[in-house]
Amino acid sequence: MSTQENKTRSKVVEFLAKEFKLPNSQIETNFFRSTDAMGLTELGHRVMSKVFRFHQYKVEGQMLAKHYLGLRCLDYPYYLTEHWLILYNSEDTTLLELYGSATEFLEAFADGA
Repeated sequence: MSTQENKTRSKVVEFLAKEFKLPNSQIETNFFRSTDAMGLTELGHRVMSKVFRFHQYKVEGQMLAKHYLGLRCLDYPYYLTEHWLILYNSEDTTLLELYGSATEFLEAFADGA
């Protein structure tokens, strides 16, 4: 993970730990899919969507492994399903809108954008 990603993740974990009166380790385990990426679990998304503003985008076509790997470059939390990409920060949202669609955004990151 990048330094920015580590800082952002730490802030999110600390905020949620205080909010729900849980240890940081429990937030890490239950809210994030892995320790080295910002992808949220379903529970993480449900909680984050009640606390933070988000933007939802339709994903057209099949999700490939390269798309999942490309998303590891994101510095802010995101939630991905088979048909939806949900972003929690305006930088990623703006970038996605410049690409024109969630599918193009995913392809760009898969290609190492």
